[in-house]
Amino acid sequence: MEKSTYDDQITGPEEQKDLIVLFHAMGGSEKQLQHLRAAVLQAWEQRKAPAPIIFIPNLLIGTLSFVDPCDITLSVMEQIDGFWQNSKHGFTGIYLIGHSMGALLARKVYVCACGETLEAPFEPQLKGSVKRPWASHVKRVILLAAINRGWRLSPHLSIINFLRWGAGVVLGNMVMAITMGRLTPLAFTTHHGAPFLTQLRLQWMAMRRQAKSESSTSAITVQLLGSTDDLVSPEDNIDLVAGDDFYYLDVPKSGHVNVVDADDTAAGHLRRQVIIKAINSSRQELSDLSILPTDQNLPKPDKSITDVVFVIHGIRDQGYWTQKIARRIVALARQRNKIIDRHINTNTVGPTPQKQIIKTETSSYGYFAMLPFLLPNIRRKRVEWLMDRYAENKAVYPDASFSYVGHSHGTYMLAKALNTYSCLRFKHIAFAGSVVNVNYDWKTLTGMGRVKRVVNFVASADWVVAIFPRTFQMLRLQDLGSAGHDGFEQKNKELFESEYVKGGHSAALKEENWDVIASFILDGNKPAEPDLAHERSPWTVGLGHYAPQLMLLVLFLVVLGGYFLLTPLLAMDRGQWHSVIAFMLYVLGVWKVLTWF
Repeated sequence: MEKSTYDDQITGPEEQKDLIVLFHAMGGSEKQLQHLRAAVLQAWEQRKAPAPIIFIPNLLIGTLSFVDPCDITLSVMEQIDGFWQNSKHGFTGIYLIGHSMGALLARKVYVCACGETLEAPFEPQLKGSVKRPWASHVKRVILLAAINRGWRLSPHLSIINFLRWGAGVVLGNMVMAITMGRLTPLAFTTHHGAPFLTQLRLQWMAMRRQAKSESSTSAITVQLLGSTDDLVSPEDNIDLVAGDDFYYLDVPKSGHVNVVDADDTAAGHLRRQVIIKAINSSRQELSDLSILPTDQNLPKPDKSITDVVFVIHGIRDQGYWTQKIARRIVALARQRNKIIDRHINTNTVGPTPQKQIIKTETSSYGYFAMLPFLLPNIRRKRVEWLMDRYAENKAVYPDASFSYVGHSHGTYMLAKALNTYSCLRFKHIAFAGSVVNVNYDWKTLTGMGRVKRVVNFVASADWVVAIFPRTFQMLRLQDLGSAGHDGFEQKNKELFESEYVKGGHSAALKEENWDVIASFILDGNKPAEPDLAHERSPWTVGLGHYAPQLMLLVLFLVVLGGYFLLTPLLAMDRGQWHSVIAFMLYVLGVWKVLTWF
């Protein structure tokens, strides 16, 4: 990180001062914060307090940056550590003020300064961070046009911004594809559901809960919302889950970029007034000024729920079966709870089992065909969708354990999320038709306590997994695999393999297996084996052995068919109009198969 800027005024003889840290937006600079700095100084003049020390770190968050935001967070924290150590008398208070992405960094710095929690551990470079001595001196976190739920392309954007951001997304996906995911554009880290953003939400909630349990006071958080934000949609600007204790103030005549322009214009004067109120107002005054910027009510935590069960569908599937299995899990839990009630009422000797109150999550991410499934950037978006749902449920059911039933692509989504999001924890996991790599490391996850038990249902004739994901596994092209056909290679006492469920890709989802799945999700014991086959179908095993060759053969035949239809067109024979129609129908048919099958 390059040289940062600050107002060096630590020359007062004995008086304590406040430290203000200003975080600029992506593509921003110190110059763009000059009016915000002036507004801060005016706020302290109105307080009749000594002028604060203003520190503006050079964040290096350009629009083409690939820097890890966690590295930026660590660097800023170390610089604040230096200020704290070099100040003879400490600081009266510390104020973190950020704009757009800088607002997310301000939140991350505060979360990490408060120390790591067991509930939501930090990323590798921040792992083991202890509470900073200056954390308790952070009085206020002020967010201007913060993208708290992440950005996404939406009709809310103007045509110019949609085209500009759309081009950036295409370019970013190309870079990630070329580098095999080793380079991630900084902008992608704040996409809706992205790892950095989602973990920040989870870590913020864990930090707030820990502060309440310790009866300690957290910093006041104020979010300023531009009245005409033309870059981030209203639902992405606010986070009702992690920001349930935020104060929201509207900034008139302001968009996403110019919300910090508290200059001498009429609009700038209005912005300056709101910024000063955000800095100087008491909690009661902020409460009186704050208006929740949505028709939705704040989610109320429900601590009566003991277990949340995700049931997530896979490819070529609308997920209608998910609700049926979810209902079977709920029904079995209620049945067991009645037995527990009778146990209590009859004063039966012995330990009383804990009742399980179940909430299920069966949301659908839509129909997912084979072609998008084979594209890493599309799969990544589905993982981000899953993590957004996880964060929402974690906020509403803070004391619940989470379990998971996944089929096909639903298995990949969780496996990928567990590798990417260190905050993620699931108790019992049931996989069917799994497309996860056979070498997936369950042992590390169970050893860390992030996963308790896993059951993998291996089908006897799952030709879908035997051919498509297995091809990529054999060629080592992507992180897909054939665990639903071959099982997992790793031996682990917490991993149960159910071999072999009779049938194809969806064999384990048949109604006769619902009670087996439900029982495992509730108690985590090795499932009672359904009617299993002794071995896999020989023809399915054969397809799996020659999966890459079969895929190349299919590709060759498709190209060859297109070539024969295209040849008359290349001859430029005007009389071959029927060849044009045939070729167009052929291309349409291939595209339909790829996007529907």
